[in-house]
Amino acid sequence: MKKQLLIMFTALAAGLNSQTQAYLDANNVKALIMNRGDMFWNLSSGQASYEVPKNSGKHCNFANAVWIGGLDGGGQLKTAGMTYRQNGVDFWPGPLTLANATIDNTTSNNFDKVWKVNMDDINQFLLAYANGSVTANTFTPAADILSWPGNGNVSLGYASQLAPFVDVNNDGVYDPYQGDYPKIKGDQMIFYICNDKKSVHTETQGVPLGIEMQVSAYSYSCPAVLAAYPELNNTTFYNYRIINRSSLQHNQTMAGVWADVSIGNEQDDYVGCDPTLDIAYAFNSDNVDNAGATSYGNYPPIVSYQMLKGPYADAADGIDNDHDGTTDEPFEETKFNKFMHYYSNVGFVPPQVIDPSIAIHYYNYLTSYWKDGSPLMADSTGFLVGNTAPVVPYAFPGDPQTNTGWNEYTKNNPARDKRFIISNGPFTFKPGQVMDMEFSILTTFDSSVTGHKNIAKMKNQNVAIKNFYGLTNPPTCQSLTTGLQEKANQKLEFAILPNPASDLIMIQSSASLIGADVTVHNSLGQLVISDKINSAAYKLDLKGLASGLYIVEIRNATMSGNSKLIKN
Repeated sequence: MKKQLLIMFTALAAGLNSQTQAYLDANNVKALIMNRGDMFWNLSSGQASYEVPKNSGKHCNFANAVWIGGLDGGGQLKTAGMTYRQNGVDFWPGPLTLANATIDNTTSNNFDKVWKVNMDDINQFLLAYANGSVTANTFTPAADILSWPGNGNVSLGYASQLAPFVDVNNDGVYDPYQGDYPKIKGDQMIFYICNDKKSVHTETQGVPLGIEMQVSAYSYSCPAVLAAYPELNNTTFYNYRIINRSSLQHNQTMAGVWADVSIGNEQDDYVGCDPTLDIAYAFNSDNVDNAGATSYGNYPPIVSYQMLKGPYADAADGIDNDHDGTTDEPFEETKFNKFMHYYSNVGFVPPQVIDPSIAIHYYNYLTSYWKDGSPLMADSTGFLVGNTAPVVPYAFPGDPQTNTGWNEYTKNNPARDKRFIISNGPFTFKPGQVMDMEFSILTTFDSSVTGHKNIAKMKNQNVAIKNFYGLTNPPTCQSLTTGLQEKANQKLEFAILPNPASDLIMIQSSASLIGADVTVHNSLGQLVISDKINSAAYKLDLKGLASGLYIVEIRNATMSGNSKLIKN
């Protein structure tokens, strides 16, 4: 019921239908993804729609969107973002033309949907194509494989390549009847394309930037993967590929993830962050989440957002943008540069710290300033008048569990309905430039401790997720049919003998493995062995490894594969 009165009238005008939204539901999370830059809430009911555990009726996110803002050469502010559509929208379906960043109504209508593909769909397609059933029309591939938007209409001025796909015959044209198929992340992916240029920005009231966003939401469900990384069962991932299709350069650009994180009863939440781990989180302010049947009750979870990838920083800007201790390294990313919070419009709170209403409010929040332009300060709620606390880029970076630093729990701040923004930047966004922003959302449960006492566990799980994300070839449930793979990434099948093993293992394959690289990662995704196969009877010594589950990966110039290994 949280925002139902605010938005109940918008559903009829929002373009809502069965094609414009879909649930990401491969694992223990059921998240509603929509195609206008926002997600996690139901337009028809006004209810939260990020359910964890799946089918429990309990939700821990209410809404999420990407915000972006920057200045043109004349200093004019340009913004795009979404919240709850109470005023309107800033994004519309479809790509933009290359020449003048426009879109026609027909193209926009054709892209007014989301595409949802499971790895099972791909595997069934590959098997059917291999045995001739696809070309013989005796097997019908999944509808979203057939309609996958791999190509734009070049004759109308759109980019030739849009949604990622495996181009089996390397002709640049997506055609499943030639064996091509979607190239997805994870074991299930939802994809859509939107832009901020088709019409007037009625959400931020800002001037359009002329950007196209190619959005992928994905998750993992393969049993072998979840066995090695159990935290992935409660995790979802989001990739935003943002392209500046305009002819203008945007300076001092900030790109951020906005979240209305509501853990059951949204009126008693705190938020915090850990910039060293690139994570922001929300947790219950007390030990019990009380909100009736939809509350989490005892042992409410922590919800955390981890920034995994950000836009590239400007060269030689003299800033340690990814806070790794090194300044101006090649391909340095702007990543988790700011973290800001604010409150809902409900209750007795100053008007400077509530929902934004005009473009400068959105940009201020992206840069860790309040709506009135006053800075975030490291004390109390961060909104201070006449206080000498230092101006800071991050809200609540202290640790509530250890009772150290500036945090909401120690300060005993009012617990309320909170929103936060993780921001990347500033950076220069040039015409034609492409930037990628990617983040994960993790829900951490613990039935032995409550509230802020889960912080350490949540951080450890995020470390495991980052390690998994950093793998060169993250494992999925894909089992490709020989001859249909990308030439540089064919599936390599091999056997590990014995398995489980105590000391030595032998790796065998029908393919020649001599010269291939072999790596072993532990359950946290950490690299523990790296070697090169130098003989047909290759043996690997495991004596230095602790007992547990490992992933063995073998890769050469044309093939790669991975397999689970149990060390006794």
